[in-house]
Amino acid sequence: MNCLGNKILNEISKAEINNLLLQIATGLKNNGQDNFKVNALLRVLKAMFNQTIINHDLYFKNPATGIKQFPIRKQ
Repeated sequence: MNCLGNKILNEISKAEINNLLLQIATGLKNNGQDNFKVNALLRVLKAMFNQTIINHDLYFKNPATGIKQFPIRKQ
């Protein structure tokens, strides 16, 4: 996740996470793949931030909150 670099957790913005997910989704689309991996990464990021905030008694909002799952083609 080079786009997030060496940032401190509370410096990561919702826009940066969204940009990362969009870059991955674009790459997957160009390879004819669906957004399953992007949605899995979003779930991991949400859980990672939630657990870190809870376990370390941090006082900042989870930047992944409010980002919606990417659409999946119906089969």
